[in-house]
Amino acid sequence: MNAQEIDDQLIQFKRREPFQPFAVELLDGRVIEIVEPNFAINGGASFLTDDDELVAFNTAEIRAIHPLLHEAAR
Repeated sequence: MNAQEIDDQLIQFKRREPFQPFAVELLDGRVIEIVEPNFAINGGASFLTDDDELVAFNTAEIRAIHPLLHEAAR
């Protein structure tokens, strides 16, 4: 995927109604869970965690974007 396709995919996830959490897998193996639609998109994405920590990544770091799977009820 190119940078525009990645941004388009992030926008699609952000605009889902109702919002559904998703994960961004980075090339270095990190997985960033995005659980709220309050994030900025601009050649990647950035957002503040509940602890007011800035999380940011750019499109060149992204390996995959996928919905978060809910754990099966126990």
